[in-house]
Amino acid sequence: MDTVFTAQAAKPVIRRDPELGHHIRWTLAAMAAAVLVVGIGYYGFDYYRLDSLARIENPLHAQLRSSGTIGLRLGMLGFALYCILFAYPIRKRWRRLAFLGNTKHWLDFHAIIGVTAPLLITYHAAFHFRGLAGIS
Repeated sequence: MDTVFTAQAAKPVIRRDPELGHHIRWTLAAMAAAVLVVGIGYYGFDYYRLDSLARIENPLHAQLRSSGTIGLRLGMLGFALYCILFAYPIRKRWRRLAFLGNTKHWLDFHAIIGVTAPLLITYHAAFHFRGLAGIS
């Protein structure tokens, strides 16, 4: 916020940043993505650094393997984020969607999702780069 004193009045005129709402939403989204990625990495660090045979005996295997309770949800979330990722080019091309917001703001969220989605898919694949997930 900038405070500007006018010559006519002794009280200040406060100008609000029109981008403040966007900055707050972007910061919250970036923090949520960072907390999710770092949190999963911290939670499964001991599991992810093991080789394939040693992972089977780890107590986190039932949760963090690709078909485990957490691993499967990470895959679904990563896939959903990839689908949302394509909303930006659609918004950019279709002028009828202008009521949904500024394309610059969409680009900011597109960047956050573009970094987060592959990391979640990597956690889903448990850092085993075989098959379709490993190729992509």
